[in-house]
Amino acid sequence: MSVSCFQLIAFLFQYGLLALPDGVYTVEPIYDPQAEDKERQTRSRRSANSWDHYVEVLVVADSKMHEYHGYNLESYILTLFSTVASIYRHQSLRASINVVVVKIIILKHENAGPHVTSNAQDTLQQFCRWQQLYNDRDEDSPNHHDVAILLTRGDIC
Repeated sequence: MSVSCFQLIAFLFQYGLLALPDGVYTVEPIYDPQAEDKERQTRSRRSANSWDHYVEVLVVADSKMHEYHGYNLESYILTLFSTVASIYRHQSLRASINVVVVKIIILKHENAGPHVTSNAQDTLQQFCRWQQLYNDRDEDSPNHHDVAILLTRGDIC
C-alpha cells in the first residue's frame, strides 16, 4: 500500500494521534492489513537480481524536537523523509531505493525514551538498545524496521 505524504498528514489531522504511556506518541501510516500483506510480499526480501530495494525506517524525535516544532513536527518529519526518499530514487543511483517510513515515535518528555546526552557515543548506544524494543525481528511484521533514526535538537558532541 502506498500512502502519500499528504494522505498521511490529512489522516493525522482528521483522527489525531494515538497517546501512549510515558510521554510517547506514535504516528503510523494508514494501515490496511490486506494491502500491507500485498506490499510486503512485493517488498519481500529483495533478491540480488532485483533493482527494487526498500529501506524501512523508524523515525524517533526527542522532546527537544517536540518543544521546537510543536504540532508541526509530524509534517516536518514527513517532509524531511519525502526529500530523503526522492534523493535515493535519483536516476544516477541506477537502482530503485525506496525509503519507507514505517513508524514515527515522538518523545514528548525528556524522561521518555533513550537519554540524550552531550556524549554522542553514549547517546547512540542507548538509542540502539532502546529502538530494539520497537523492532519485530520478523521482517514481514508491520512492526519491523531496517534502520532507526533519532532526530534531536540536543548538542550530542
